[in-house]
Amino acid sequence: MNIQKNKNLFSFLIALTALMIVVIGCDMGPSRIDSLKTSKDKDGKESSTTFKNDEPITAIAKLTSFSGKAKVKGYMTAEEDMDGLKKGQTIEGTEKTIEINDDEVAQFTFSLGENFPAGKYKITAELLAEEGKVQNSQSVEITIQKSAGSEQKSNYGPPGSGDPD
Repeated sequence: MNIQKNKNLFSFLIALTALMIVVIGCDMGPSRIDSLKTSKDKDGKESSTTFKNDEPITAIAKLTSFSGKAKVKGYMTAEEDMDGLKKGQTIEGTEKTIEINDDEVAQFTFSLGENFPAGKYKITAELLAEEGKVQNSQSVEITIQKSAGSEQKSNYGPPGSGDPD
């Protein structure tokens, strides 16, 4: 009879250990941004890393091990020195923070305008912890080309600021 009790206790401990592993493995909050892609359409069906300066850019960040609420910050930086911009400079007007609830996708749309300088840029999405610190981030490099019929202007102004002259 003692052997049977030991077998039952052993089975119970194995089941309890397995349950604890499952509970610990299930992260009850956001863990990380798994991927970031850019697209020419809001549904993410037309992936691209090259855009005309008058085309909207949609950035879609996919989160993994997520449930609950999270804040995700998206922004765009210059990847090279160009007229009015320095490498690494955050493009004014592109920084946005959104809160998502029980969703595994954070989506940002950037509209730059026809006067926006052509060049190399980087779009970054950052998963923010409760205290606002960056928990995880993903980036994608993109190329902006001037649109047909638009004339590249100098003296860059932030998106939506109109003609700088």
